[in-house]
Amino acid sequence: MAKKVLLVCSSTMVDLLRAACQRAHAEVLIAGTLAEAAHMLMQSPDLVVWELMLPDGDARPLIQATRNAKPLLEMVGVSGDTDERLMQFGAGCNRTSGPFHAITLVAEILSS
Repeated sequence: MAKKVLLVCSSTMVDLLRAACQRAHAEVLIAGTLAEAAHMLMQSPDLVVWELMLPDGDARPLIQATRNAKPLLEMVGVSGDTDERLMQFGAGCNRTSGPFHAITLVAEILSS
């Protein structure tokens, strides 16, 4: 059964991440806003990749709520900014990464 990945991204990075997930034969869900992410989290993804700042706000409260509701869910924060990656980690992401390493990291997680 294919793993389900939710990409919570509003940037051009989503295309690269989607391609990496598809190469790993994962089912890909995409949310470009917090509202979409909250709805898509109900589809029980195996992995969530988060961008911190979305058009409708800061993702940290939703990351924290997701971590509290699903403590074993694999979550990766992606940002080119070190401070943002630290905030994502503090909010509950298991791992954080810069945008280009995230593609490799997602592929590694999906292959395990």
